[in-house]
Amino acid sequence: MIVSNIYEILISSGTGNTIIKAVNVLKEHNVQEENIILSNLFSTPMATKCVLTTFPQLKMLTSEIHQIAPNHFGQKYFGTD
Repeated sequence: MIVSNIYEILISSGTGNTIIKAVNVLKEHNVQEENIILSNLFSTPMATKCVLTTFPQLKMLTSEIHQIAPNHFGQKYFGTD
């Protein structure tokens, strides 16, 4: 359920493409951009720039911005390696 007058938290990793699509869906449901918080463990500089340029009012929390996103984390965490 999307509620437009509260904060929405997105949790994601990888490229910014999925986040851009998800934020657009939230905005289509009248969620204010400044009420969206993106939380991810890792981000690349390109994905960070892409998301924050597209949505400058979005808040982003990440543990690390690094050239190479550690894809192995999800494999280890979910036991799919």
